[in-house]
Amino acid sequence: MGKFDVLNENTWNFASSNDFVWKDNTCFNEENNRQINEKEMVAFLKQLFDILERGVSRSKTEEYGRSKIISYMLDSLFAKTEPEDIPCEVITIINMGIDPSLAHTVYQSIKNKNNENKNSNEKKNTMEKLNILDEATWKFATDDEFIWKGKQIDGSQIKRDAKILSEKIIVNFFEQVFSGYGDDLNKKITEMGKDKVVTFMLDKLVNNASPGECIQGAISFIKNYNITATSNNINSYNQNNTNINPVINNSMITDDSKPGIFLFLGIVSMFLCCYLFFKTVGSASNIITMDTNKIVSSIILPIIIMIIGIIFFGIYSKEKNKRQYYEICKSMEYWLGHKSDELILAWGTPTKTSKLPQDKSMTLLEYKDSIRNYTGYSTRSYSKGMSFGYHTGQSKSTKYIKTFYVQNGIIIDYKYSIQ
Repeated sequence: MGKFDVLNENTWNFASSNDFVWKDNTCFNEENNRQINEKEMVAFLKQLFDILERGVSRSKTEEYGRSKIISYMLDSLFAKTEPEDIPCEVITIINMGIDPSLAHTVYQSIKNKNNENKNSNEKKNTMEKLNILDEATWKFATDDEFIWKGKQIDGSQIKRDAKILSEKIIVNFFEQVFSGYGDDLNKKITEMGKDKVVTFMLDKLVNNASPGECIQGAISFIKNYNITATSNNINSYNQNNTNINPVINNSMITDDSKPGIFLFLGIVSMFLCCYLFFKTVGSASNIITMDTNKIVSSIILPIIIMIIGIIFFGIYSKEKNKRQYYEICKSMEYWLGHKSDELILAWGTPTKTSKLPQDKSMTLLEYKDSIRNYTGYSTRSYSKGMSFGYHTGQSKSTKYIKTFYVQNGIIIDYKYSIQ
């Protein structure tokens, strides 16, 4: 049996399950809490080369030296360089002809400059477009129809002769509302954030409440708002916590999934495919008298319908996931306004309890679930009624985190994230 040498691609087939060692150092995989073995490292290097060869040809990598590239990749990896940056740094070395010791610094400089230009362009584009929650963009309102959370609002509610609610009409409406609230109310609005009042009123309007009801309801909402800077603290916490993908839900969510339709279409397609297939088999006795076009069409048509059915089942699976996400969010939304003790009695002890760094009065209750997803392939054998097998390939745990924000013992917000 050959000997494994990571710098020689011809020996990668001899990689074992032993811990991978590079310059007397091993590499730890935090996902499965164990050392990375030789097979896993080879699989990872192959992925890096796949990315690399989208930017430069294989001939160029061979001309530069594949073993030197492998060595650079491993040095970078053990130096804690972001894996997605490593192929880009190698491309910089090959195309620009710079010294490998300078590649990281040069590439990061290019990357930062590109990010600055991108952010600048995004900021410019954003500022030139209406964001109803940002008063600074109200001047960019147009005659286009205003849509809130994917829903239309009856324009005649605000302006009698308006067929549609345009951006200019809704902006003019809010400007009049805030100018009529008075100094005391506007001072409270400034403290809590005008965007919260706008969101409150738009949620009412989209549910066909009259402008008068919205204005009066907003006054009560403003006067009873006593959780100072809660949302800002929550958002700040999630932006600074890189281990959590924030999906803050401060308003009603809607379910636009339609899994039943695609399941029905998939089943109908499969029934039709089976019908045509058995019809083709039934006419096999006449195959001698059938011309070539009929034979081909009688075979191809069931296959096409079967492919369409598979597509419908794939869409059904995605829609089913959307429905499941919606149902989980609705189950969490139910607890808003309830005592945290009631939640704990119903759901059990939280997986983790912590405090917001910016607001110690805010408690976070986290309920975590995880599922290990495997890639690669499995080998399984059977003997005397027993099953034996092993799995080869990378694995990753998908984490489902339900977070409740509690203040003064009351649940005031929730977040559902998938990592």
